[in-house]
Amino acid sequence: MNREERSQIRRMVLNARRILEEELDGLLRLYGLLPDRIVPVPGDRAAVHEQLKLAVERERQGPAPIPYPQARQRYVRQSAFTLLNRLLALRVAEANGLILETVTPRPEYGDRSRRERDLADAEPELGAQPEPLAHAALRQAFAELRHYIPQLFGSDEPYVLLLPRLPAYRRLRAEFAALPEGLWKEFETLGWAYQFFNSEEREEIRRRLRRNPRPRRHPAPQPVLHRQLDRPGPGPQHPGAPLAPGPPRLPPAGTPGLPGPCLQRLPPAGPPPLRGELEGPGPRLWERALPAGRL
Repeated sequence: MNREERSQIRRMVLNARRILEEELDGLLRLYGLLPDRIVPVPGDRAAVHEQLKLAVERERQGPAPIPYPQARQRYVRQSAFTLLNRLLALRVAEANGLILETVTPRPEYGDRSRRERDLADAEPELGAQPEPLAHAALRQAFAELRHYIPQLFGSDEPYVLLLPRLPAYRRLRAEFAALPEGLWKEFETLGWAYQFFNSEEREEIRRRLRRNPRPRRHPAPQPVLHRQLDRPGPGPQHPGAPLAPGPPRLPPAGTPGLPGPCLQRLPPAGPPPLRGELEGPGPRLWERALPAGRL
């Protein structure tokens, strides 16, 4: 898939996302979930109103509960994402002859899809109502694909409680129609659509990072724990003996007879060795590093 084709997919996905988010925001208002508060609704909308309240409340839950306006916006985004993924999957399945055409309207069917035409023939009363007919066709297709793609079509709750009204659905269909038919036959289109859904947010994050790059974090210097390498008293001490207080007493630099590389032979800086590694029977480490008779 070349760059121009990916660009076409990106444009279609972002336009469809905006259509769905605007539509879902309007539907939430219709059912009493305003951007800043929840208000009562008439009885014919009360059942869906309660389901939406529970769905938005669930978005608020977590280790750090978020305010209602933010939870509502999150629900809108997640619903738009779920609906768009389902519609795109239906469209790709149609193009590959896997299901009855559901999303694509045809002039020979009166600008309806094949599934809508068949439903209208079976139920004339439903066929006289274009919006319920379109919703019934979508619900039927969702149920059909539930057996094959349960991860995407496995449940109708809570992000597909609302389906787009007819004007918004027609705009979505127009966006789909603008994409060449050959791309709909490519299953790769679904992968690119998934990637492009959040592309604007990712680009905004990159812009912010370019304006205010994060300072590189360097590890804080760790304090060096000095071990006393030489102890007063004859002979090596027992490994379990307590360390004597004070810094280690090393021969001063420039002591006659002390070779220059002496200090380079001491243990490198870093985590202190385990007790007993520098102690115990035998000469101490820095004693082994010096020529005999020069202490």
